[in-house]
Amino acid sequence: MNIKRLLPFTLAVTILASAVVSCGDTDSTATPDNQPTDDTAAVTEAVTDDPKLAAKTSYFDSLPAFSGTTKEIRFAGDTGDIAVEAEDGEKLNDAIYRRNIEIEDRFGISIVHTEYDDRNALNSDIRNSVNAGDAVIDVISAFTNDIEPLFTAGYLVNLKNLPNINWEEPWWDVENNKRISVGNFQFCAISELCQYANNVMAMLVMNKELAANYDMEVPYQMVRDGKWTYDALYEIAKQVPLDSNGDGKMDVNDDIVAVTGEANNLIGIILSCGIDYFVKDADDYPVFVLNSEENANRFEKIFNIFTDFERMLTVDIVPGLKDVWGTWNTKFRSGNSLFMMDYPVNFSYYLDFETDYGVLPMPKYDEAQENYRTMTHTRFTSAVCVPKVHAASDADIGLILDVMSYLSYVDVVPTFTETYLENRYIRDEESAEMLRIAMGSKYIDLSTVVLQTSLGSVGSIPLGVIKKGTNTFVSDVEKKEKSILKSIEKLHTTVAEVSE
Repeated sequence: MNIKRLLPFTLAVTILASAVVSCGDTDSTATPDNQPTDDTAAVTEAVTDDPKLAAKTSYFDSLPAFSGTTKEIRFAGDTGDIAVEAEDGEKLNDAIYRRNIEIEDRFGISIVHTEYDDRNALNSDIRNSVNAGDAVIDVISAFTNDIEPLFTAGYLVNLKNLPNINWEEPWWDVENNKRISVGNFQFCAISELCQYANNVMAMLVMNKELAANYDMEVPYQMVRDGKWTYDALYEIAKQVPLDSNGDGKMDVNDDIVAVTGEANNLIGIILSCGIDYFVKDADDYPVFVLNSEENANRFEKIFNIFTDFERMLTVDIVPGLKDVWGTWNTKFRSGNSLFMMDYPVNFSYYLDFETDYGVLPMPKYDEAQENYRTMTHTRFTSAVCVPKVHAASDADIGLILDVMSYLSYVDVVPTFTETYLENRYIRDEESAEMLRIAMGSKYIDLSTVVLQTSLGSVGSIPLGVIKKGTNTFVSDVEKKEKSILKSIEKLHTTVAEVSE
């Protein structure tokens, strides 16, 4: 397994200049029909009673033949999902390393990964390599809104045309992949390989000590019963006394608030309560529906709750607040907020937080809403895509992506949830259960997480209304509707052009 780390250099120069250093010898004569080695067969026979290993054996036995001509699969990206340099005793790190070694040994290939520190350099190198016809990257692992310009400029293949991907299996995010395709062009996809998407789920963290002070229970059972709604959250919020420092006025820095968050959290709130910006037509193109009466009614509830600015602190819309992100980072950890809207990637900040806390999914609009919806961050949701010019065959790329996703499903993601999150950052079994509910309800939205620019930045509409503090939702949507419809027309043209 080869890993190279790039600062903003061009990829072509780096590949020519860098020596290839392997973490272990691989057998270039590995059989192309995926027959296990003698050692693998012996191990398999010895553990046939292990359901996990038996399932692995069944999976590998079901695979089509690997070509045997591909000697390496070249990845490039900035998500941290693909590779690590070596085992270091940290369980998540080692699970990723062993996954890749298992693939390299089984298929006689090298997984070569170039890790970028600069997303602009990543996109520039992809454009340059495709324009030059230089097949230096086989798979891109990037964040979704960085993938958008590569798609619209015609640099990516339709992943649905790659053989050997088991799209309907649970190691691929079936429903979300349907949401983020357009015109049946799957320009990027999310699988269990993309574990960073789990790291950026919008969630609520609750201060248990403050809850006890106000005779509140952490609403775990409400979540289980499907009764964790925004009305329920607001009823809890209203139990937090205003002007807790007693100075006769609301002080953002000193007073205790009910909920602390930032603007990106509000976008997640809009989606979590069942508001849809678009639905898909029969040809898989978006149809604008934000202007529906139902969406307006749902937004009105969210507006009424989150414009109670004395209880609901959205740090980047507070007039005159100088240290926006400092306030966001410290308000909860200083004990001055009952709830914090946050992401698992930030739970490490709570390691030294002496006060006990619980974790909850975002609420529903009402009890009639069928499922919770857990939005992932608009900036940091990871996905995979394939450039139009690549060295490995489509069949081999599809096969290796499916195998990496499967092994992530059975080995890496369980380590991520059980060890990295639950045992390190989650402090009670109920919160671990809530985390799994959130992971099972991830909702990756085409218009706010993937094609933000191409679909008219619609997420800014409800966010702008909340910032104003006056509910002009219907009129603001009407003002934007014409330009959004033009964006959809342009997207039809884009798909036709990139499909040629």
